[in-house]
Amino acid sequence: MNTYYKLVLDRRIEAYGDVERLINMINTAVIGHDQRPYHLLFSKDDDHAAVYKMLGDVMSQALWLSDDLFQNIRELNVLIYSKAGDSAGLVEFGKNNYIAIGKLRTQIKSLHGRDMRTLHKVSSFFKRKKHLNKYESLPNRD
Repeated sequence: MNTYYKLVLDRRIEAYGDVERLINMINTAVIGHDQRPYHLLFSKDDDHAAVYKMLGDVMSQALWLSDDLFQNIRELNVLIYSKAGDSAGLVEFGKNNYIAIGKLRTQIKSLHGRDMRTLHKVSSFFKRKKHLNKYESLPNRD
């Protein structure tokens, strides 16, 4: 049984490491030539693939994340998907959505910290985990 708990804990630590990398990319602000801030994640204007890869790496770990943390990360994904289409520059998207992304980042950081304090409580984690069988479509892009 200890091997099982160690495996689960290792997977959770890996998943929360991915969340921490995402937090770092949206925790660092960059100031544009027009003096408007945006987050480092959006500093390469045409690198949509890197942004989606980072989000995909985190979202693929849903089983190992708390439900509310995953939901906040999904909200970030929906915001980026719906407003940062391939024709739009990521820098401008980051500037236009700096506050909304900052609010999501604050929630994600808070939940990340809360979860890290109880990461070792494997049994209670799985008891709280809700396995929903539903589909939520993405909104249309702006």
